[in-house]
Amino acid sequence: MWRNALLVVNLCVFGFVAGKSFPEVNGGWHIHVTLHVFSGRADPTWTIPYSHVDYKEIIQLMDTKPDSRLFSRLGYKGFTLVHVPPGHFVTSGSHYNATVTSYPELEMKILMTSLEKKEESGVDEYIIDHTKQAILESRRHRRSSNNLYDSLYPDYGYGDLLFRPSTADPLNLLTDNDMYKLIKLLGDDKRLLNKSTTPPPSGPTQFDPLKWNKYFVKDHNNCYNYANNKITDTFAQPGRAGSCEIGTHPTGNDFKRAALCDGLKEILTPRDVPVPDSGWNLVALVFWPPKPGSMLFDFHWYRLDGNSRWSHKPGRTVATNVDDSKKAIRDPRTADRGPYTEFVAFLETRQDKVLLI
Repeated sequence: MWRNALLVVNLCVFGFVAGKSFPEVNGGWHIHVTLHVFSGRADPTWTIPYSHVDYKEIIQLMDTKPDSRLFSRLGYKGFTLVHVPPGHFVTSGSHYNATVTSYPELEMKILMTSLEKKEESGVDEYIIDHTKQAILESRRHRRSSNNLYDSLYPDYGYGDLLFRPSTADPLNLLTDNDMYKLIKLLGDDKRLLNKSTTPPPSGPTQFDPLKWNKYFVKDHNNCYNYANNKITDTFAQPGRAGSCEIGTHPTGNDFKRAALCDGLKEILTPRDVPVPDSGWNLVALVFWPPKPGSMLFDFHWYRLDGNSRWSHKPGRTVATNVDDSKKAIRDPRTADRGPYTEFVAFLETRQDKVLLI
């Protein structure tokens, strides 16, 4: 309903069609960079202008090296580069992914461009150190290029339709921030968004990656959306719906308190995995603790599905039911969580009781 209403908003769809060739053009073009490193928070982004000394070399590498897909893992996952024509939106450009297992020399070169864009990107020395370490580690321990989606659905033939934007859809011109501003304008009607995009509660959640791995859903919904089984297309943040603010230097408990404002319920952490109340689903919150003075911190959520296994959706990547060691998640407290070393709490969620924005 609300999506149809959006189609009449004054939006312009530009006619640039994504392709596999990245032309060398004169000024006006730029490369939009997303560093995929967080799961709950928005990832750092910045631009590489045509005038940058490494611009042409990066374009050449994008043109000669095959595109790859981002892995569902915690911490650094790779970069998404978009070659954007003059005067166009980011979603009108040609997309290219360089992942944690693909091209270390290209990844390092892209990362270094953030040094000149610190105010724009928010990338500090700790984020750079973490990313460098992950890139160098991937050179020593190459992981399989197949992700969980490939192994579950090898013959569906969806291919890039699930992972590439369509410039024919005006919704693809809306960013997470655009969606958030739209919902704020809706006022009390914001509850319609939560109810119209999810089915009524009907027992435990089921692991259904196809629901979450389509392009727009995958890129605009995070681990908090996934854990609560609510597609809001706003990269939902704990406490935003409940008007509970989180400070600039939060702890894991701050994110827990914010989630409680949205309607979740806390469960005192027992020795064994707890059983949620009837009609409620079990989720778990973990935290990537910061270093003093750094913006390198993040939250992440897991959920327990009806098959008694845990699953999660790291940031803008696909939903998965394995941890960073590619093992089934039997207990999020003992799973390989990468840099999310702090287990915060088990909580309960229910679709008709929890509101996300």
